[in-house]
Amino acid sequence: MVIGHPLPRLPRLPQLPRLPQLPRLPQLPQHL
Repeated sequence: MVIGHPLPRLPRLPQLPRLPQLPRLPQLPQHL
């Protein structure tokens, strides 16, 4: 958990236009 590898990936999030789709993720479990 101390690994800081996932941290450098955070700056890439703003580059991904899929951020607005995150709120749709909670809807996915509803389809299951």
